[in-house]
Amino acid sequence: MRRTIAAVASIAVALSACGTSGQATVTVPSEVTVPSEVTVPPTTVPTTEPTTSLALATTAPAASTTTAPTTTLEPIVTTTVAAPQPEASLRLSPRAEYFPNVPSPYEPMPTLKVTVVNNGSTAMNSVVVNPVGVYSVPSTNCGSLQPGQSCSAVIQFCPTAPGSYPATLTVSGVSTTGKRVHVSVALHGTAG
Repeated sequence: MRRTIAAVASIAVALSACGTSGQATVTVPSEVTVPSEVTVPPTTVPTTEPTTSLALATTAPAASTTTAPTTTLEPIVTTTVAAPQPEASLRLSPRAEYFPNVPSPYEPMPTLKVTVVNNGSTAMNSVVVNPVGVYSVPSTNCGSLQPGQSCSAVIQFCPTAPGSYPATLTVSGVSTTGKRVHVSVALHGTAG
């Protein structure tokens, strides 16, 4: 059954999402023909940005009523925000390692420890502490790290001649979402 409803209505709706805002005005003409009941489902659009949809619910009295039909316009605002993607992140401490000066014959070779922390929100697999130059990694318990977990690696300074040995030690991993993550720490050693 269709009804003709005589009414003029305007609705101003303020919309806001993540620091941006706007206004929308919906105007209903003086005469609208609508079915007794109108249902407009909210629209969901998959996105990483919040989206807003606007639907209007129109109601009219039942056919057995003797009063004149009326229209109630109610804004129905549905905001859909896509679930955040898990973050993949590793942190190293300390940020720099300074080995003590090693005199000739470069024995004993000093070691220092670095700590790797999964400070992201997704598990990290294949966490590897990569040796570089005169710095070796004789032991590590890194492998897979759940969010908030840590592991450590022993770094050894292995000079073969006098000199200064700056280098960058890199730790890499792959998150369960497939993202590759690399973090590094500066290493400084001197052999004399």
